[in-house]
Amino acid sequence: MTDKFDVDFLRAEVPNAFQRTLEGVERVTNIVKAMKEFAHPDASEHHGADLNHALETTLLVASNE
Repeated sequence: MTDKFDVDFLRAEVPNAFQRTLEGVERVTNIVKAMKEFAHPDASEHHGADLNHALETTLLVASNE
């Protein structure tokens, strides 16, 4: 059965593929969180805001557009 597959190639590439997949999932998670925060602020009243965090969130969403 192993004759059909390049086992050395799979041993080398599968861990890299999983690593890239996990990195992609993390990026998507961060984008979704940023978009949610950007679209739906938590507070219903006006109050001070963390401008740095707001800019980071905006840049994260915009850079992945």
